[in-house]
Amino acid sequence: MVIAAVCAAAIVRLTKPIIDKVLIEHNQEMLIIITFFIIVIYTIKGFAEYFQGYIIKYVGQQILTDLQMQMYQHLLYTDFLFIQSQSSGRLISRFTNDIVLMRGAVSNLLIGCAKHLLSVIFLISIMFSLDPFLASCVFLAFPAAIYPIQKMGRRMRVVTAQAQEELSNFTAKLDESFYSIKIIKSFCTEKKEVVKAKDITAKILNFYKKAAKLDSIASPIMEILSGLTIVSLIWYGNYAIASDRMTTGTLFTFITAFVSAYRPFKSLVSLNVNLQEGIAAANRVFNILDLKPTIIDSIAAKSFEFNNPQIEFQNIEMKFGNDKIAIKDFNLKINSGSTYAFVGSSGSGKTSVTNMLIRMFDPTNGSILINGCDIKLITLESLRKQIALISQDTILFDATVAENIAYGCENVSMQQIVAAAKHASAHQFIEMLPQQYDTILGTDGRTLSGGQRQRISIARAFLKDAPILILDEATSALDPNSETAILESITLLRKNKTTLVISHRLSSVENADQIIVMKNGQIIEQGTHSELLSLHHEYHKLYNKELKEINKHV
Repeated sequence: MVIAAVCAAAIVRLTKPIIDKVLIEHNQEMLIIITFFIIVIYTIKGFAEYFQGYIIKYVGQQILTDLQMQMYQHLLYTDFLFIQSQSSGRLISRFTNDIVLMRGAVSNLLIGCAKHLLSVIFLISIMFSLDPFLASCVFLAFPAAIYPIQKMGRRMRVVTAQAQEELSNFTAKLDESFYSIKIIKSFCTEKKEVVKAKDITAKILNFYKKAAKLDSIASPIMEILSGLTIVSLIWYGNYAIASDRMTTGTLFTFITAFVSAYRPFKSLVSLNVNLQEGIAAANRVFNILDLKPTIIDSIAAKSFEFNNPQIEFQNIEMKFGNDKIAIKDFNLKINSGSTYAFVGSSGSGKTSVTNMLIRMFDPTNGSILINGCDIKLITLESLRKQIALISQDTILFDATVAENIAYGCENVSMQQIVAAAKHASAHQFIEMLPQQYDTILGTDGRTLSGGQRQRISIARAFLKDAPILILDEATSALDPNSETAILESITLLRKNKTTLVISHRLSSVENADQIIVMKNGQIIEQGTHSELLSLHHEYHKLYNKELKEINKHV
């Protein structure tokens, strides 16, 4: 970087002897020397700029790659409630739009500092060596251009931040549209969605229009100032040469040095505008990195192995950010190896109970114990590795069938994977796939039916073989035939496990050891299926309501 700048300055410095010695005095010896130096200097300069460009681009990309991975890792470890409250499109925008702006800012900053700044310094040195007084006069004018450009740079940061926010909204809109494409098509709302997208892109275009004006305004200021300076140099040089105070070569070298310094100097001034764009993007990225997760291991937390786990909820109260109480006065002991089912209307707090057990979030008050040990004193990894979750929203990854079944499990053999699939009644349909267990399922496994996806999820739980099992509406999205088949696999899976079942379908929990009826975040009834029916209260109402719904469709 220094070498390239020195070479550029050396080439300019050769202008004086070229004019004074070669062109005016016709010095042939000097012509040979200068020819040799020009070839050598340009060769060195070419290789220096090659390595400079490579290093700057590599270092800039390495910095941002590390930042991307740091942000990705940070988001994976941040609180579940934060991720749940954010649009995935807006988060993805941090990795794409914001990082692209930061990449441009970092590259320009490195080039500006390494190349342009050094070039300006060496060229200014040449100008001062030729005529210190004239050089001082020339550069007195340039600070006048810096203030308005800096002011525009601050405005650019605001406009860029607004544009990036709208880009996040557009990314979120794309994510929502592609995820909901079936609904959009079935309701014939394509035109309506296009209009919404156009509104967002119009805002983005407007912000970039403002940004383009701010970015370009520096050019006329610098060009006018440069033109006035060159004219002044020509007038002064004409007078100085006529009075023998300066040679023609000195004047041309001075003007050449000024013109050569002007371009990198202009780039340095414009760098402020690019820097403001990068700062706006960096603020959005570092807002993510500054988030402090609250669900973390305590200093006293230790690994803990559950043998015949007994779970106890003591005086649990859970409030969310808006002080809305989700769970209150919740006390429950779940015996080892038993199945407890949680039923109730939507919003009654059923899923919140299991989310607290996995420590997706912690209760505001109260404690959760496993075998008498507070789960906050158990490391998150140790706790979660001993809990298997099967939910209504079956999550499959863009990987092979085998990799999906073995997800989260280490050092498992193909025989173990196949055995788990057989237990989940998934082996038969997997064998019919194009590459069997090596078939890539694609994003979320959408090429499979709901029942097939759920069977792979159950196979994953079989392979994990955790002592605690959570079934969160595991069969609610399935048709009766698929549900019956999968319930058989789940019955086998529940053997010798402490199981928590969440279900709207009361018919699927009739055989539970205990049924917990919840309403408004509280337990209002508890007992076996027959005991609760005999009470003729909430459970009885829910059960009769379900029977009526079934009879309607018979």
